[in-house]
Amino acid sequence: CVTYNSTTPTGDKHRPATLICKTTRPTEQSRASSKAMLLPREALFLKHIKDLQVEIATGEHRGGEDSLVALLHRHAPTLVQGLPTIYYSEGDLEAGTKLIFCQDLSYGEAKGVQSGWFLGPHSILNRGIEDLNGQIAKKGWVVVPEGPTPDATAADGATPIQVTELVTKSFLAAAELHGSFWNNGLQLIAGDGASYLRGAQWYAAALAPTGKAADSGSNYAQGKKQYDDSMSSAHAGWLTLKKNVAAAIDDKGPSAFTMPQTVATLMETCCPAPTHEGGVSAHPAYELYLERLAARPHTLVHGDFHPGNMVVYLPKEQAPYRVALVDWEVVGIGSGPQDIGQYMTSHFTQEQFSTIATKAVTAYADALIAVIAPKSEAETATLRKSIFKEVCLGGLGRWAWLNGLMGGMEAIPLGAMQYFVDQVDLFMKWCMSEASILGVPDNSAELAALVGTCRP
Repeated sequence: CVTYNSTTPTGDKHRPATLICKTTRPTEQSRASSKAMLLPREALFLKHIKDLQVEIATGEHRGGEDSLVALLHRHAPTLVQGLPTIYYSEGDLEAGTKLIFCQDLSYGEAKGVQSGWFLGPHSILNRGIEDLNGQIAKKGWVVVPEGPTPDATAADGATPIQVTELVTKSFLAAAELHGSFWNNGLQLIAGDGASYLRGAQWYAAALAPTGKAADSGSNYAQGKKQYDDSMSSAHAGWLTLKKNVAAAIDDKGPSAFTMPQTVATLMETCCPAPTHEGGVSAHPAYELYLERLAARPHTLVHGDFHPGNMVVYLPKEQAPYRVALVDWEVVGIGSGPQDIGQYMTSHFTQEQFSTIATKAVTAYADALIAVIAPKSEAETATLRKSIFKEVCLGGLGRWAWLNGLMGGMEAIPLGAMQYFVDQVDLFMKWCMSEASILGVPDNSAELAALVGTCRP
């Protein structure tokens, strides 16, 4: 956060008292890591958002008809309503650097708070926060029990918030984003300056006319390399995690780590050990991956959609509160419902899976269908089934990849991995308990087989 002392008027407005600055750490290692993971894409995307915000506010066109700004304005003009104002954003993929200045939603009457706080101390992201409810109260909010919609203000002027309503609002924001570009990946890819979107090369190949996927030359080769590297890392990471778990149990006994059987089944199915002589990776061939991509719905996605990447704040009119999506480092083309599965697995308690998940997913499906607007009842029914099913399969595929990837990182201790595998266990059990609604098997072996592979 950058703070400076200035209230110099600019016309009839004042400069903000604080700004958020997000930039790459000035070390060679940080820049190399940022370059390898293409993290400057966030700055490139937010530069387009800045232009869109200016275009909507002033009517001044900031790009050609085929630019991403024009596409966003046509298909998702309300996207900017829930985002902080972007003042400056530049990124360099080759150098691995980015610099972003944006509105500080935590300042003043906006009272912005990371939305994950409201889901309670269960999340590993909240465990180091002493007196979480007290910290929430200091920001001017109070978590209230579920029931009738609370008054706009509670005791001591605090703004009340209910967890179910917050989760539903977050899912409705996702539905608006996902519905705006549903199955419209080629238009996104064709947009001027949008090649940085994560998955752009994969979908360019997957959606190309039959027999033309490999004709894109270097783009096809780059996409294949990204896929192979990503999947190899997940498979190798899962092997590393198993070795580390075995070593910890040998050293400290069975209590050192508990691998849920559901998760073991999922991981062994999605991240099997190399079976070829010489340790060649066992992940599916790139061509098969492209076929699977082409068979699934796709859209513009946040890509790291979890409560810790959202800010709850009050707009100028004070009510109702809004949910702003932040941290767009993985923005790209992918599965929209998969975002929903990632959100729940990241933070939900067992009770929240039992009491909130199905209602919130249903609200997401209803809102997404309303945006997509199918032409017939039959199309609506088919779409609804595919949305529910993909929340489960996409979420599990994504978390199989994430668990594999994190399992190979020295910086992530076994205690943290215990949390993540336990969360996947909760999500998988919820999927099986709601099998008839989601359209998936109600046992872990068949469910894992349906997921099939990691989702990078």
